[in-house]
Amino acid sequence: MQNCNCNGREPVSAPCTLVYDLDSLPLGMAYVPWQQFDTVYEVDKALGCGTIFPELYMPFLGKRGAMR
Repeated sequence: MQNCNCNGREPVSAPCTLVYDLDSLPLGMAYVPWQQFDTVYEVDKALGCGTIFPELYMPFLGKRGAMR
């Protein structure tokens, strides 16, 4: 359950905190696919892309769900 008394419009005297009842939250499950080590970028391109693996290069294009 969230419990926060600030609405974001008025100044508050103390920092806003959220309180959760952790026992009521569901467990999270992660999915991590196997990565195939096939090809890698050249050093110059890897530095520009932020990764040496082409499969992991997913630039932010300004809209949700956009792939390459």
